[in-house]
Amino acid sequence: ATENLVLDAAAAGLNATVAFDNAEHAATVSLERSQAQSSPAFAAITKRQSTRAPFDPAPISSEDLRAIENAIAKPGVRARFLTARRDLDRLKEFVVQGNTAQCGDAAFVNELRSWVRFNQTQAAATRDGLYAGASGNPALPRWLGRAIFPYVFTAATENPKYQAQIDGSAGALILYAEADAPAGWFNVGRASQRFMLEATARDIRSSFVNQPVEVAGVRSQFSAWLGDGLRPALIVRFGRGNTMPYSLRRPASAVRSQS
Repeated sequence: ATENLVLDAAAAGLNATVAFDNAEHAATVSLERSQAQSSPAFAAITKRQSTRAPFDPAPISSEDLRAIENAIAKPGVRARFLTARRDLDRLKEFVVQGNTAQCGDAAFVNELRSWVRFNQTQAAATRDGLYAGASGNPALPRWLGRAIFPYVFTAATENPKYQAQIDGSAGALILYAEADAPAGWFNVGRASQRFMLEATARDIRSSFVNQPVEVAGVRSQFSAWLGDGLRPALIVRFGRGNTMPYSLRRPASAVRSQS
C-alpha cells in the first residue's frame, strides 16, 4: 500500500518521503509539491494480480530480469533469483513440504476458507478475499463451498497444483530483510510490490508461494539450503502467462480513515 501511495503521489505531482517507526510499527508518509512523474509501474497498479496458474517456463530475457532487479534494489532489502531448473525443483520440494503441513492444520484451513469468495455474488458483496475464479476454480453457492472446502482442500489435491505452478514458472524470487525487525519486513513488502509492478509492466505474471517461509520447521531447512545467512521473508514465482479473473477490492472511499 505504501509503495502504491508513493507512485500515486508522484503521478499527482507530490514527492513522498517514507519513514517507519519500529517502536510504533507504523509508517509516516510526508508529501511535498513536486513535478508530476508518471511511470509504467504506476500504470501497472490496477493491472497487477497474483495469478494462481501455471506460467510459461521459458526463460525471461536478461534485459527484463535486470530491469526487475533494479526496481527491487533499495537499502534494507536483498533479493535472490532462482532460475536454474534444479533450484526450482528443490524449491518445489520445500513448497510441497510446507503445503502438506498447512493442509493438515485445521486453524489454517478454517482461516483460508473464511477468505474464499465462492461466487461472483459473494465477491461483489464483500469486495475482499480470494475470488474462486481467480484461482481457476468453479463458482459454487457459498453454503456448498464452505461445506466441502475441508474435503477438497487437502495435500493430495493441492500439492499437484503447486508442483505444476513451479514447473510452469520461469523462475522464483526470494526476498530478505537485512534487519529482521518490523522496519525490515516493511521494506520487504515495498520491494515485493516494486517487483510485481515492474513485472506487470513487462507483461510478466507472478504469485506468492510462501509455504517454505510460513511453516517454521520448513523455513529453517529452506534457509539452510539457500545458505545466504538471512531469514527468507517472501517467495514469488514468475513467468509469462495469461491474466485471470480479478478479485474485487473496495474503493478508497470505503476504507478512508474517519479520524
